[in-house]
Amino acid sequence: MMSQVTCIVCGKDYPMNGAYWFLCNKCNFRVCAFCLNKHKGKYSSGGYKCSQCIVGQMRGPRPLN
Repeated sequence: MMSQVTCIVCGKDYPMNGAYWFLCNKCNFRVCAFCLNKHKGKYSSGGYKCSQCIVGQMRGPRPLN
């Protein structure tokens, strides 16, 4: 059975080694490539600035492993 990873924003499941993600370089908040412009939080409303921490930047797209 292949391991699945769920996007925090859209809730869609992706295969562990078959999807590309954007990850925060400070807090490791993770969104799928389709949700980069959709994530919202205290510090940002989408894009390359992390919405979950004050100084983080979303880096990617890249696989998790």
